[in-house]
Amino acid sequence: MPTVLRLQGCIWRIYTHDHPPPHAHVKVGDGIIVINLDTEGSLRRVTGMVNAAEITKVQTLTVQNLPLLLAARTSMHEVKDNDDR
Repeated sequence: MPTVLRLQGCIWRIYTHDHPPPHAHVKVGDGIIVINLDTEGSLRRVTGMVNAAEITKVQTLTVQNLPLLLAARTSMHEVKDNDDR
């Protein structure tokens, strides 16, 4: 799973052959936050030891960096689509 962003101690990763809706897996501390790549930064799942402040930080940073994250996802999925032809 490629790392697409590192910021303030968080690591955003996107699977290259992942399912919709667009989302990222964010490593923060001892946990993982799976977050939708939408304008709200809506949560899909939280596992491990993640506190409310870390969740809020990841949501805020995801929304602030949404164009970059979506461009990375689009780029990865275009490669997949081209490989399937």
